[in-house]
Amino acid sequence: MDAIDLLARYAGTDSDQKLYAAGEKVPIDGVIPKAWLDGVIDDDGRVERIPYELCVLIAPREALHRREVYVQGAGRWKDPDEDLPGDFEDNRDVPLRRPGHAAGRRSDPPTALTTVLWSGWPGGSIRYNDPMPRRLDREAAASFMIEHRLEPLEQYPGAGKQWRCRCLACGDEVRPRYANIKQGWGGCSRCGRLAQSRTRRGSEEKAIADFRAVGLEPLEPYASVMTPWRSQCRRCGRVVSPLLNNIRKGQGACEYCSGKRVDTKAAAAVMRAASLEPLVAYPGRHAPWPCRCLRCGQSVSPSYGAVRAGGGCRHCNDTAIKPDAAAAAMRNAKLEPLEPYPGSLARWRCRCLKCNKIVSPCYSTIPRGSGGCRWCRNSGFKAADNAVVYLITHAAFRAAKIGITDSSGSLLKKHIIRGWQVLCTVAVPGERAMLIEAEILDWWRGELALPAYLGQREMKQGGWTETVSAEEIDLAVTIRRIRHLAEGPDHAETLTSLLGSRVSAAEDVTGGPTDAADRSPRPEIIRGNGPLSLIDRM
Repeated sequence: MDAIDLLARYAGTDSDQKLYAAGEKVPIDGVIPKAWLDGVIDDDGRVERIPYELCVLIAPREALHRREVYVQGAGRWKDPDEDLPGDFEDNRDVPLRRPGHAAGRRSDPPTALTTVLWSGWPGGSIRYNDPMPRRLDREAAASFMIEHRLEPLEQYPGAGKQWRCRCLACGDEVRPRYANIKQGWGGCSRCGRLAQSRTRRGSEEKAIADFRAVGLEPLEPYASVMTPWRSQCRRCGRVVSPLLNNIRKGQGACEYCSGKRVDTKAAAAVMRAASLEPLVAYPGRHAPWPCRCLRCGQSVSPSYGAVRAGGGCRHCNDTAIKPDAAAAAMRNAKLEPLEPYPGSLARWRCRCLKCNKIVSPCYSTIPRGSGGCRWCRNSGFKAADNAVVYLITHAAFRAAKIGITDSSGSLLKKHIIRGWQVLCTVAVPGERAMLIEAEILDWWRGELALPAYLGQREMKQGGWTETVSAEEIDLAVTIRRIRHLAEGPDHAETLTSLLGSRVSAAEDVTGGPTDAADRSPRPEIIRGNGPLSLIDRM
């Protein structure tokens, strides 16, 4: 009650006052549990208000549950003396019997609980006011732990507390609880894992039977379900090392018989059976395998998987492109070949039958309808139209890209909305734009030996084949090359008419210094360099 009075006196004080006054008498015993002392009392011995108030509120609740105090006029928590049966004094001494059994009725055999109660109380009866035993006998608890192969290293701390012991099986120091051991739990985690492993491992006879059931003969003693077991396949005779756990899950026993693994000699035999003589070692199931056809003598590169599926020499199977058929397809596209067929992906020098210009399209683009003469084709970018050569970079990818677009800049806009920044734009005729792009790419790929830096995954809008690492090139030098190629003497008048007054502005493209850290021009110089008002219109 003194603690409650203390809370009432401090109810109106400032909430920022975290500690009680130095001279305040704060009740501790019976209010603050031992486990809470460090959290309520600071290092200087002063009591903090908030945790102390929680303890004060919890203490009456616990006292109500124990019926030590009661609430006047309450129903459930009323005075215990008012809650006693009317014949309590007459039946204060009662014999101990199982609940639900009337007096004089034959009872069942005593259970473990009744046996403990009977042995603990002389005369076989209890009184309501007699105290109950609170702790187990220490010697009995220690004997019980030793029976379960746990040697106590300290006095019995209580049924629900950790008890420092030594496992008599493995010698490890463990801290089980007496209550858990009483309920049948294991005391040593290490011994428990070993027992679980032994249970999961199973018998060696059962393991050998499972392997022989799938056509495997073990060649070494059995270890465990998760250890590779060296065995010999009775079907193909090869030595494999599968896991018993995988075998019991229904997975393939022999990697060779299931096709997961290929024997190089067997693979070569499959190729020779298809009239193909391998020229190199086995490269993999789905990789091209250079071979010589034993029928027609042509060099082909089918994959092992394709040959297993029924493939073979594309020349003998009539799947290769015939030179005569390729030439006929070019003539149907109004292109007259000027040299023998070089292959579907190589450039084929031809003369356009419409405009009489020399062009070099790839045959692979003709069947799709996207190839042909760049001067007079009906779709796509035309060499006769005005074009824009652009150089762009991407900060996140650390990449640079050269490209061309029509005068509307539609293709360049697709790159800008995806985070690309424009470094340089030059307006030239379409033919010159193609030449500038080809010259820059030849410089990157040939002299600098830089491959395409990005792929389709990073550039879903297309154009990844014209990319390069921005850290591997000098962007200022690249801009100078683009300007030099655009201002060729044979196109000076055309450039002047297209660029107008902005030709003089292009002189500042490479005039500024460069940053030695990233070898790129200063942004303020690059942003205003565009000889076409394309950047301003974006």
